Amino acid sequence: MVATGKAYDEARAWAEKIAERGPLATEAAKLMIAVAEGEESAAATEALASGFIALTGDLKAGVDAFKAKQKPAFSRS
Repeated sequence: MVATGKAYDEARAWAEKIAERGPLATEAAKLMIAVAEGEESAAATEALASGFIALTGDLKAGVDAFKAKQKPAFSRS
Protein backbone atom coordinates (compact mmCIF):
# COMPACT_ATOMS: atom_id res chain seq x y z
CA MET A 1 0.00 0.00 0.00
CA VAL A 2 1.18 3.47 -0.80
CA ALA A 3 -0.22 6.86 0.07
CA THR A 4 -2.71 8.46 -2.28
CA GLY A 5 -0.91 10.16 -5.13
CA LYS A 6 2.34 8.25 -4.54
CA ALA A 7 1.71 5.15 -6.68
CA TYR A 8 3.66 6.44 -9.68
CA ASP A 9 6.68 7.40 -7.57
CA GLU A 10 6.63 4.03 -5.80
CA ALA A 11 6.29 2.11 -9.08
CA ARG A 12 9.15 4.12 -10.57
CA ALA A 13 11.38 3.34 -7.57
CA TRP A 14 10.63 -0.39 -7.90
CA ALA A 15 11.30 -0.27 -11.65
CA GLU A 16 14.69 1.34 -11.03
CA LYS A 17 15.59 -1.37 -8.50
CA ILE A 18 14.58 -4.10 -10.94
CA ALA A 19 16.55 -2.45 -13.77
CA GLU A 20 19.72 -2.62 -11.65
CA ARG A 21 19.39 -6.38 -11.24
CA GLY A 22 21.00 -8.86 -13.59
CA PRO A 23 18.83 -9.32 -16.67
CA LEU A 24 19.02 -13.09 -16.51
CA ALA A 25 18.01 -13.14 -12.86
CA THR A 26 15.10 -10.84 -13.72
CA GLU A 27 13.98 -13.22 -16.46
CA ALA A 28 14.27 -16.14 -14.04
CA ALA A 29 12.12 -14.25 -11.53
CA LYS A 30 9.49 -13.65 -14.20
CA LEU A 31 9.52 -17.38 -14.94
CA MET A 32 9.00 -18.13 -11.26
CA ILE A 33 5.98 -15.80 -11.24
CA ALA A 34 4.57 -17.80 -14.14
CA VAL A 35 5.17 -20.94 -12.08
CA ALA A 36 3.29 -19.46 -9.14
CA GLU A 37 0.39 -18.73 -11.46
CA GLY A 38 0.36 -22.38 -12.57
CA GLU A 39 1.79 -21.79 -16.02
CA GLU A 40 5.04 -23.78 -15.59
CA SER A 41 6.49 -26.69 -13.63
CA ALA A 42 8.11 -25.15 -10.54
CA ALA A 43 10.95 -27.62 -10.02
CA ALA A 44 11.97 -27.72 -13.67
CA THR A 45 11.85 -23.98 -14.08
CA GLU A 46 13.85 -23.29 -10.93
CA ALA A 47 16.54 -25.81 -11.88
CA LEU A 48 16.80 -24.46 -15.41
CA ALA A 49 16.93 -20.82 -14.33
CA SER A 50 19.49 -21.43 -11.59
CA GLY A 51 21.76 -23.43 -13.86
CA PHE A 52 21.47 -20.93 -16.67
CA ILE A 53 22.37 -17.98 -14.46
CA ALA A 54 25.33 -19.85 -12.98
CA LEU A 55 26.69 -20.60 -16.46
CA THR A 56 26.66 -16.96 -17.53
CA GLY A 57 28.91 -15.62 -14.82
CA ASP A 58 26.18 -13.35 -13.43
CA LEU A 59 26.04 -15.41 -10.24
CA LYS A 60 29.76 -14.93 -9.62
CA ALA A 61 29.55 -11.24 -10.55
CA GLY A 62 26.73 -10.74 -8.06
CA VAL A 63 28.45 -12.62 -5.24
CA ASP A 64 31.80 -10.91 -5.85
CA ALA A 65 30.17 -7.47 -5.91
CA PHE A 66 28.22 -8.24 -2.74
CA LYS A 67 31.40 -9.28 -0.94
CA ALA A 68 33.22 -6.17 -2.15
CA LYS A 69 30.19 -3.97 -1.33
CA GLN A 70 30.16 -2.72 -4.92
CA LYS A 71 27.62 -2.57 -7.72
CA PRO A 72 27.82 -5.74 -9.87
CA ALA A 73 28.78 -5.70 -13.54
CA PHE A 74 26.32 -8.18 -15.07
CA SER A 75 26.80 -9.63 -18.56
CA ARG A 76 23.57 -8.11 -19.99
CA SER A 77 23.20 -11.06 -22.32
